Amino acid sequence: MASKFAATLRHRDMRYVLGAYVIDDTASWGYTVVLAAYAYGRTGSTGWIALIACTRWIVGLLVSGYAGVLADRYDRARLIAASGVLCGIAMVGLTIVVGADGPLWLLPALSALDTALSSPVRPATGALVPDIVAEADLIAANGLFAILENVVIVLGPGIGGLLLLAGTPATAMGINAASYLVSAALYLQVRTRSRGDAATTGETRIAQWTAGIRALGRTSATRLLTVFLGIAAAVYGASIVVYAPLSISFGTGAKGYSYLLAASALGSVLAAVLAERLSARTRLAPLLVGAIVVEAVPFWLSHYVHHAWLGAGLQVVSGGGLVVLDVLAITALQRDLPRAVLGRALAATGAVALAATVVSNLAASAVISSGGLTWALALIGIGFPLIGLACLPVLITNDRATAEHTRSLQPTVDLLERLDLFDGASHRVLEQLATGAVARTAQPGEVLINQGDDADALWLLESGRVGAVAGGVPLPDVLAPGYVGELGLIHNAPRSATVTVLEPSELIRIEASDFQDAVGATATSASLIRLSGERLARTNRRDPAPPGADTRPRPGPGRPH
Repeated sequence: MASKFAATLRHRDMRYVLGAYVIDDTASWGYTVVLAAYAYGRTGSTGWIALIACTRWIVGLLVSGYAGVLADRYDRARLIAASGVLCGIAMVGLTIVVGADGPLWLLPALSALDTALSSPVRPATGALVPDIVAEADLIAANGLFAILENVVIVLGPGIGGLLLLAGTPATAMGINAASYLVSAALYLQVRTRSRGDAATTGETRIAQWTAGIRALGRTSATRLLTVFLGIAAAVYGASIVVYAPLSISFGTGAKGYSYLLAASALGSVLAAVLAERLSARTRLAPLLVGAIVVEAVPFWLSHYVHHAWLGAGLQVVSGGGLVVLDVLAITALQRDLPRAVLGRALAATGAVALAATVVSNLAASAVISSGGLTWALALIGIGFPLIGLACLPVLITNDRATAEHTRSLQPTVDLLERLDLFDGASHRVLEQLATGAVARTAQPGEVLINQGDDADALWLLESGRVGAVAGGVPLPDVLAPGYVGELGLIHNAPRSATVTVLEPSELIRIEASDFQDAVGATATSASLIRLSGERLARTNRRDPAPPGADTRPRPGPGRPH
């Protein structure tokens, strides 16, 4: 796994993204602590702290849909940089209010504005990463984010406390404003151009927003991944409430809250290293349900523990379950969902997770007030695993259907790999092409392509032979395995020749839109460029190759033809 992390960090743009993330998130955690301490110091009431937190949660939920639209409308790195600049300006305003002891209502107002302005960052980052790293490195990339996020959870509040000791709250706010600008400057160094299709579909804003929800609801796999991300977030939301009374039960007092939080973060860091091995398994059902059980059950067991070190150990386990589910589910969504709507889909999953966090947070507080800590621990440690287990039959059915679907696609995927159409195309991209492909048998004399028609598909030749004629001049026959129809798709031009079946042939038709999506996700291979160039030259010259010339695409390095 260390080699995977190293491979991910070799990507120049990934280093900039991770660096910006650490700077921004660390300062934001520190600012949260400082703002809470300042509000309590001025008012002597926790009500203002709750108001600030609730305002941010509500605003985050309200703007999440449009944040996803923005993440799919503009260049994602530039969008994040612009968000950083605007957040920096808002934080300067908050710095002035704190420094001048301005009106208290401006604290939740400016904090909410900061939340709204930063809302596109997570969906845009989640959609940007798959365009920076190869699919094989996605698990490692998301694992690095999980590691850094949990390190920041531990260090950020501590840095906020040090800032309060070393200076004034206004100084801490000013440092956070500067961190936004530094983060924005780093994102401006990212060279990868990544954007969705929200600006090109011609849909209404509502339709653009719901496109992400529709993408999540299109398959049972994406629906279940969203549900389990929500369950994991609900466990986390409840843990925020139970940590303080749980720490008291361990004999460490309310200050032990930070030890339990640090233990959970440690477990997340350790589990991120194991996520790569788990991702090699093709069955999601045991992984998702197992991760929920590992995350939630330690809370129930904590009721029977009376030593702080054992309680911390259980939270190490719980944190591991949380990050395994998070990394595997997000990576699966990044692989399965179309890049054009990925920002909106990730924004929708983020909204589900945030809503689950808020609801479970409030519910856990109500249960503790009415029934005590024991009931809260039991509901977390038993209730959530039971929900996960209730989903198990559907998960198993989905796993079986996915495995069967994958097996049915394999012959077409094998043919695509042999033909070497795309440069570095991942197995997932080839599977997506194969999913939309239509196989058929053609008899001699059947016309596949008419010269002058619009280019609407690529034809793969599994067996048999086809002939081509351009302007009345015969061109070289194409033998299986081979392909025809690529010229019009690559150059966005009408068909340059008429293609007719010469002997019984097995063919596979790939729609133009699916071909273009694959080109957008990877790139055309040197083999495809070379062969299409040769064919284009022949159709322009009307100069056929010598009789019997082999016009089949040459295999790439290490690929048998």
